[in-house]
Amino acid sequence: MRRIETSNKLLKALNQYLPPLLSRCPSPEQQRLIYEKYYPLILQHVRKLYSQSLNPFYLCPESILVWLIIPPHNAIGISLLGLRKIAIYWRQQIEPNETIFLLFKIIDLHVPFPVMLFIMFASIGLIITDGANRLVKAAQMQSEEILGDIKETLNKLSDVTEDFQQSIETLKTLKNTQRARQLLDPFNITPRMSVFFPIYDNHTTLGILLIDFRHLEVTLKQSLEPNETIVGLIRSVDIYSPFPLPIMVMLLSMGLFLVSKIQELNQATREEVLSDVKRSIP
Repeated sequence: MRRIETSNKLLKALNQYLPPLLSRCPSPEQQRLIYEKYYPLILQHVRKLYSQSLNPFYLCPESILVWLIIPPHNAIGISLLGLRKIAIYWRQQIEPNETIFLLFKIIDLHVPFPVMLFIMFASIGLIITDGANRLVKAAQMQSEEILGDIKETLNKLSDVTEDFQQSIETLKTLKNTQRARQLLDPFNITPRMSVFFPIYDNHTTLGILLIDFRHLEVTLKQSLEPNETIVGLIRSVDIYSPFPLPIMVMLLSMGLFLVSKIQELNQATREEVLSDVKRSIP
């Protein structure tokens, strides 16, 4: 009994399971037999409790959410919850500063494993393509600003030729055309990816939203009811990081997500096999 008294969780388990058994067995010998029979089971129960608390896989992302933007204030989210489980969300912006959002779960789906992988890697491809496109656009805007500065300088000179003025007007027309193209740019609807790490029983999670190759947003997701059908999303911090950091966060998060889900599948398969073996033993 001294060994049993060393653990509060073990005492809790003893108080829960043993008193009903001991009340039926007033004899000390019968009580000793009960302790010998149930003591290993209680230790196994406590070991599971501690292993759940100290399991490093609980630090892995619990979900990856891919957002398909619907301008101006809505989005459809595909949440990857496991190797064969996804959920569809509708996101609604609550206020104009894009700080508070409300998420509504539409449906839970159990899909084949290849479908989940296709959604994940297709989203990665579109996100990386969009990031590269943004880098090219930033370089073009920088060159246009340089041309604009040159234009202002040349306008101040009195000996500017008509041919050069005509070339400047051509650049203006080209710039207006590029603005019109931006309105119809398909990259405006490319997905964004959020990675959520559990904080408290998966009802409160800390998320990292990848905007592009430099822009990250830290968000807090809170379930507003027990079934997690309605979820609140609060954006707390904007981070403009060095170029490699968002790519590192994206790839590392996806790797940890896959590792944790494979570990869960392995654990469930092992427990199923053990239960089948126990049932087969007479």
